[in-house]
Amino acid sequence: LALIVGAVWTAVQSGHQRYAVQQVTALPEVQEYLVLVEEGGRSTPGVRVAARPTRDEPGYLVQVYEIFTDHTTTFNWYRVDVATGEVMRVDLLAE
Repeated sequence: LALIVGAVWTAVQSGHQRYAVQQVTALPEVQEYLVLVEEGGRSTPGVRVAARPTRDEPGYLVQVYEIFTDHTTTFNWYRVDVATGEVMRVDLLAE
């Protein structure tokens, strides 16, 4: 799991983005998912900031996903409020 998180850190540039990725990666459901993907050995897991805060959406949008040879599959989307540390699961289809 340290390798997975290490790869994520290199792709993240700002302290707030790192914090958002760290908050999401620490969630038990995400930890379990990352371990399952790693154990499966058929894909590469990832956690990334997909969108920065805007006036309408104040938190960072974070994607948890896995990359296969021919496609990418999203596990979940999360919004992280860096001011409060709150992490909310997001249903992008409902928004």
